[in-house]
Amino acid sequence: MMILTLLLYYLIYRFFYGITNKFWLSSIITYVAVTIAIVADAIKIYYRSEPILPTEVTMVSAYGDILEMIPQIILWIAIIGIIILTGVIIFCEIKFPQERLNWKSRLLGILLAIVVFGSSTRINHGNSIVNAWLSSYGNEPTFWNQEYGAQYNGAIQQFLNNIDTSIMESNSNYSKKRVNKLVGKYKKQAEKINKGRINNLSTQTIVFNLSESLANPNRLKEVELSQNPLYR
Repeated sequence: MMILTLLLYYLIYRFFYGITNKFWLSSIITYVAVTIAIVADAIKIYYRSEPILPTEVTMVSAYGDILEMIPQIILWIAIIGIIILTGVIIFCEIKFPQERLNWKSRLLGILLAIVVFGSSTRINHGNSIVNAWLSSYGNEPTFWNQEYGAQYNGAIQQFLNNIDTSIMESNSNYSKKRVNKLVGKYKKQAEKINKGRINNLSTQTIVFNLSESLANPNRLKEVELSQNPLYR
């Protein structure tokens, strides 16, 4: 898998090289992008025992929450690092200029990167060429253990593995109209049940729905519990 990971990093570099046609700029951008991805994965694994997922990258509104998870010292180091790297890029481009690529080489690098990374939409299709090719390299998505998948396949390959996944199968009977009908049905039942009910929380049962994650209801200051619902 190390060879495959290096190949993917090289394609990222060739993509930037094809776009900018500047050796030092594309090289440093690739190093920075890879470093950011590695640090982000390490932080996510530390807090949630799983790497960065494609669905999280597309959640633009959640970037503020993600940044809050990063210690401020790391953010300051990143800002200072970007300023230093900008100076390094300018210095290297002036002092150590490299030969520019011709348009054919640039186009080839861009197309290769697009084709390889774009084929990730077929990774989990059993009869696809990309699935067979990655399997020959030992790729094991292991969706049930994302941390192990990132350690075994490499962070970038595990990220690509998670692109071609179906979170939930579509049901032909599921629709907004049908859901609203169910809501109306149980709303009427609730109104009937609650007619003679006295609003006294001490005589009612509260059900906690943890929904695939563990939450501690003892942290809710507005709620008084008669006993600890989390047994050890």
